Amino acid sequence: MAGAKILVAEDDGIIAHHIQNVLIKLGYQVVGVAQSGFDAFALVEREQPELILMDINLQGDLDGVDTADQIHRKFDTPIVYLTAYSDEKTLHRARISDPFGYILKPFDERTLHATIIIALHKHELDLELKASEARFRALVQNQGEGLLIVDREERFVFANPAADE
Repeated sequence: MAGAKILVAEDDGIIAHHIQNVLIKLGYQVVGVAQSGFDAFALVEREQPELILMDINLQGDLDGVDTADQIHRKFDTPIVYLTAYSDEKTLHRARISDPFGYILKPFDERTLHATIIIALHKHELDLELKASEARFRALVQNQGEGLLIVDREERFVFANPAADE
């Protein structure tokens, strides 16, 4: 996981530069710094980072939460918020993008490093689980024998195509 490609989405140039220096010191590859949601989306499309550190306050029409949600839907890139905002409303909004972490500024380098390691590992496990589910789904959907699942109230919960026939 060392050497992972990370995108920094931060609208403050001084803070972005500091984050970039910390990431390089920790052995990560910074593929770009985006000051707006539009820039972040374009960089993700072009650079395909393995992780994004996302501030909630970004320049332009899209804030970090909206940007993260769109990136998560289209690219399934893990997001870790690195922000000064910790109010309940912001935390509630941030949950919609299914973040892999939430770090408050000012941040500690060890906390950042640990969060990145855990986020990358969790994303790797999520990808393995999705692949396993896809294989299982294909097996069940394409088998010639009917397969039914019934709950405790004897209601049908699942039927594969062979069972439907």
